[in-house]
Amino acid sequence: MLRNTYQSLPETSYLSINILQAINLILLKFTLLKQVVHFYNTRNLTTVPGEVIDFTLPDPYANLKGKPLWDKPEIISPLTLTNPTGAKPLADGETRPANINPNTNGYGEVGNLGLTEQEEIDLVNFMSTLTDGYSLPSN
Repeated sequence: MLRNTYQSLPETSYLSINILQAINLILLKFTLLKQVVHFYNTRNLTTVPGEVIDFTLPDPYANLKGKPLWDKPEIISPLTLTNPTGAKPLADGETRPANINPNTNGYGEVGNLGLTEQEEIDLVNFMSTLTDGYSLPSN
């Protein structure tokens, strides 16, 4: 159902597409917070250490040595993907390389965070402590 919704949206509905993609991830793909964190940490990576899928290329899957860790996005577009280059986050004091388009969505934010397995676990544990105090009323 969501796949058909993506395809029927006008090309300018990027925000709507991102919202639908988030809903798709949460409802259809992942059942655990740990899976969501791992996806956002590794979306642009392959089985070859250090190899990054760059979704700004015309065919991001051409010439990959390794197998992508995740299925292809339903819509492969640098306009709708956050951090389509798969760049790592910038270190303190580091500036974006000159060859990277300054208009690139979310440079270093998603897809290649460089988190270790323990850092993923720590992030999940921290996020699990966050609550607004709401609980379902008992009947």
